Amino acid sequence: MDAILEEKANHMARIDVDGDQVMDGAFVAEEPIGLDEETLGIASLRREIREHILEGRIDAARQMLDVKFPSVLNVPPKTRLGTSSIPTTLQTPSAPTQTDSSSSSQQTTHPQSPFSLDPRHLSLNLHIQEFIESMRTIPLSRSYPASSSTQHIGASTFADGAPSIPLSDPETFVPKAQQLALLVSELPSALDRDTYSMELDGVSALMAYSVPESSPVSKYMGMERREAVAEQINSAILCQTIIIIPPR
Repeated sequence: MDAILEEKANHMARIDVDGDQVMDGAFVAEEPIGLDEETLGIASLRREIREHILEGRIDAARQMLDVKFPSVLNVPPKTRLGTSSIPTTLQTPSAPTQTDSSSSSQQTTHPQSPFSLDPRHLSLNLHIQEFIESMRTIPLSRSYPASSSTQHIGASTFADGAPSIPLSDPETFVPKAQQLALLVSELPSALDRDTYSMELDGVSALMAYSVPESSPVSKYMGMERREAVAEQINSAILCQTIIIIPPR
C-alpha cells in the first residue's frame, strides 16, 4: 500500500514518517534527514496498530486509533464522501476490472473498498473484521498461520496442530450482524451499500458452521484478509502524517 501512496504523490516531495522513502521530485540531502522523537513515535504507533490487526486484536487497534489518530476513523461533521480534504481513495496504476480472472478472488478475500481512505470505509472494514474474529474457532497468528492445505480432522484438532473450539450458538452473533447491516445502510453511496451488503451476506454465512475455518466461506478467516485491513489502516495513517519537504 505504501507503493500506492508513492504513485498517488509522484509530483510531491515527501518522505513517510519512518524516513525511509523519498519520492520523485523530493530534495535528497547529502546527509540522512534526522527524525525527531515525535516522528519516531508515530512510526512506533503505526507498527503497534498494525501488529494488533495482524493478531486479530481489532478492538485494541481501534482504541489506539481513536486516541492517537482520531481523524482516521472519524468522519468530519457535515461532510460527504469525496468532499473531505482528506483523500478518499488510493489510486492504483491498473485497478482490476470485473473481467480480470483475479477480481473474484480479491473481492472475496480482501475487504471492500480496499484502497479507500474514507473514514466510513475504514471503520466499517474494522467492524467487519472484528465480527469475523469473534467467530474464529482456531487461533490464527504468524506462529501457525492458516493455509489452503489445512484439512479439518475433527472437532478438536486441525492438521496444523492448532486447537479448535466449536462455534457457540450462532444466535449470539445475530445482533452483531444486525448492527453491521445498520452501519451499511447508513453509507451515503448506493453502490457502497450494495457492495457491502453482498460482503455481509458472505461473512454472515460463517455463523452457520461450528468450525468456520473448514467451511466453504473459510476465505474470510485467513491471514491475507487481516494483512489487507492492516495495510489499509496503515496507509490512512501515513496519508495524515506524511512530511512535506519543499524542494530547494
